[in-house]
Parts: sequence; structure tokens; C-alpha cells
Amino acid sequence: MAMEYTGGYEYKLLQFCESKNIAYVRIPGLAVKNSLGITRGKNDRVGSRRLAQYAEEKERSIEPSRPINKEVLRLKEFLSFRKRIVRENAGYKATVKERRHMQPDRKSDFIIQSMKSKIEQNDKPLASIESEIEALLKQYSDIVKNYTLLISIKA
Repeated sequence: MAMEYTGGYEYKLLQFCESKNIAYVRIPGLAVKNSLGITRGKNDRVGSRRLAQYAEEKERSIEPSRPINKEVLRLKEFLSFRKRIVRENAGYKATVKERRHMQPDRKSDFIIQSMKSKIEQNDKPLASIESEIEALLKQYSDIVKNYTLLISIKA
């Protein structure tokens, strides 16, 4: 069975395949797209047909995926959520900075106070997420190398 990486939407199908010992391969959508050259139209039916064609053509050269390491998956989820919060806070901080620059005489601007409140609200789960990440790393020392590789990737 071949499936496309979808950013997490495929995990239920992966779990099913693993529970039934069904071999599967996860293929990046970009690999399928690049193999076809310039094409028109994209919908689920066309996409699944193209994925099936790609898998059939590469059948001999692709190997089935290995089961997902649940600890690595959990770490990826935490990192993804952390990234979202950090990005959100960066936007709030930029708004505060802009407002202060545009209207320096306003000491108690409602928008600035609202943004500061949102930053504070995000800081609580951010600290919890980071402690969860550290706990996972301490508990599973074999994923430290993977974690180090994951955080070195610039998005």
C-alpha cells in the first residue's frame, strides 16, 4: 500500500496497517509531482491515481516503511505545537513593538495590553511543552540523536 505524507492525517491509516501487519510505504507528494512533469488539474481522484502510478513504477526500488516510533512521533507533535506557539508570540510581540513605535504617548493602549496578555497566556503551555520534551528525552536516550537532528532543521 502506498500513501502520501500528509502532515499527520495519515497516522490513523498507518496505525491500522501496523495493527494488521500490512506493508505500506509513505511517499512525499513532491516526489510524485516531480516524476510526472507538468500536469494539469488536481483533486483527490487524480492525486490518488498519480500516487498509484508512481508506486507501481517504483515498486522494485521502494522499500516498505518501518513502524512509527511512538516516542519520536510524540516528540514531533510537541515540537510542532511549540513552533506554532513561538510563531504566534512573535506576531504578538511585533504588534506591540509597532504600536509602541506608532503611538509612544499611549501608556495603556488596549491593543498592547491585549497582545501582552496573549503572550503571557502562551508562555504557560510553552514552558509545559518544553518540560515534556526534556522528560521524553531523558526517558528515551536513543531518540536524543534524532531530536538533535530534528531541531537542526530550519523551516
